Amino acid sequence: MKSLKEQIAELNEEKVGQIPKDILDTMQTVTAGLKAINLEENSVKTGDRAPEFTLPDHTGVPRSLADYLHDKPVVVSFYRGGW
Repeated sequence: MKSLKEQIAELNEEKVGQIPKDILDTMQTVTAGLKAINLEENSVKTGDRAPEFTLPDHTGVPRSLADYLHDKPVVVSFYRGGW
């Protein structure tokens, strides 16, 4: 089985022929900007305690992480969309 790093490298090679150059240039510029601010090093890692946050629930009511932690463990999933 290929490692995630190997799979990402393959996808990066494939996208060069599938994505228009101007979009690839934008992606590279944004990626460089994120690397410049050390996004990866400053991100929450597996096993880290999540910072407190408040987001709207499915009905639009603001809910904080603390609202749920007192009862049971919480799983947070980030879905960036299906586009």
